[in-house]
Amino acid sequence: ISGAFLAIVLAMVLLGPAPAVAISVVSTVIDNVLSRRSWDRALNNVVTWGAFPLVGALLFEAIGAPNDSWLAFSLAVVVVYMTTNWLNFLMVAGFHRVRFGARLGEAFRTVHLTLLPSEFGTALLTAAVAYGHFRLGVEAVALAAAVLFVFQYLVRLGVQAFERGEELSQRTRELASLQVGLLSTVMQTLSMRDAMTARHSA
Repeated sequence: ISGAFLAIVLAMVLLGPAPAVAISVVSTVIDNVLSRRSWDRALNNVVTWGAFPLVGALLFEAIGAPNDSWLAFSLAVVVVYMTTNWLNFLMVAGFHRVRFGARLGEAFRTVHLTLLPSEFGTALLTAAVAYGHFRLGVEAVALAAAVLFVFQYLVRLGVQAFERGEELSQRTRELASLQVGLLSTVMQTLSMRDAMTARHSA
């Protein structure tokens, strides 16, 4: 969880296809080297982070939102952000499906769906920053950086809360299974004792 996606979408909207792809691919290569990912994961990262900025920048150019209409411009940025976010998820989840056999439905539920509200909020923030750039200049981008750090911190807390909730649900199910097993054992023991008591009485 980082501000990388917001920065890349800003590059798509403010700079165009070639700079957005260049920034995205170079930063991904650096991240792959620092993270020491396996060659297949690294290749998937480069392809993914090269593809969606190109698609997003071309989509924004195709929409052709005017800078003087804040509503149309902001809506176009949000559409580009959410579309490329979906494309990013599908490319990464598709790779994990093919390479490791991961289930797309589970990935959607535990990863994408969990972050969807915060991603929509980040899309709105990106639209505000992009439009503010045309009205205020570079200062709007600098101000967004401070806001983004706070926002990403809140997103991290939300993801951690979701993960802890999942762990708690799993442990609750395990405890319930243990209790059912214990009750079943007690019932079997009682039935054996009753049978022995009946034989002794006879």
